Amino acid sequence: MEFINDSMMRLGQFSLTQWILMALLALLVLRVVQWGGAFMRFLISPLSETHFEDGDYERAFRRCCVLFPIDRVLFNDEVFTRGTTVRITTAQGKSRMGRLVGSNKENFICLITSRFVSAEMIDNVIEIITIETDSMSKDG
Repeated sequence: MEFINDSMMRLGQFSLTQWILMALLALLVLRVVQWGGAFMRFLISPLSETHFEDGDYERAFRRCCVLFPIDRVLFNDEVFTRGTTVRITTAQGKSRMGRLVGSNKENFICLITSRFVSAEMIDNVIEIITIETDSMSKDG
């Protein structure tokens, strides 16, 4: 109980100006923490919220080809080759349309659109359909 009384006495020693400065400092610290969180969300935002600039699309495609070196995907007795425009439907009901990059030894396939790069496990894919290239929209 004596500790509480001592603490209350110490708090009473601050002037009104000091209380206002402490409140402003606390508000400043809060804003810096909020800004830092927003900045971190910006840094780790998914590629799906960005668009490739001129030349970035082809550079991203080439980099993905290194990560997914197998240029042919066999799915339901049909062969899909790198660069083919396809629509992939997953078991979760997601449907994506873009250029097929390829697959890798870990059983993933990669798809790239003008907006994002997507990798899916082949086991989670329920359908792959070849799309005519002139029907491929710029937004993917």
